[in-house]
Amino acid sequence: MTALTLVLAIAFAFASGPARAQLSEPEAKVALLFNVITFVEWPRDQSQLNLCQLGGDEYNSALRSIDKASVGTATLRVLRLAPGESSRGCQILFIADSNPARIRRVLDEAGPGMLTVCDSLDGVALGAMVGIGVERQRLSFNIGQTAARSAGVGISSKLLRLAGSVR
Repeated sequence: MTALTLVLAIAFAFASGPARAQLSEPEAKVALLFNVITFVEWPRDQSQLNLCQLGGDEYNSALRSIDKASVGTATLRVLRLAPGESSRGCQILFIADSNPARIRRVLDEAGPGMLTVCDSLDGVALGAMVGIGVERQRLSFNIGQTAARSAGVGISSKLLRLAGSVR
């Protein structure tokens, strides 16, 4: 199964009906997050990608399931950041926070080349590159292409075509 097919399968698996029982919302969002990561252009010499989690205890188990997974030639490592801890050294920052002011502050501190992802579709409006959420009982994601370009993060056109919205 290609990664693109897997993204679509995850989106449909979260739909209402019997398939819904297969994945919890955090599991579905993390599965989609992993697939988003595979559609980002990472440097070829990258042997490890650090995915740093900020907040969202409900994601711990699902994120552990992708720790040490392969992304191209790199190994994905999941690290949990304490509140106020620097995201330096992270290539991916997953923000699970409902406070817009905190999200903006964290995004302002994110370094160049860092993929920023929020667990809310509204995260893109706050400056994140990807917002993952549920809309009309379906898993969806938005892309902040302007934020990605500004940070030097390349996102595949295949992923852009699947996004609910691209800003």
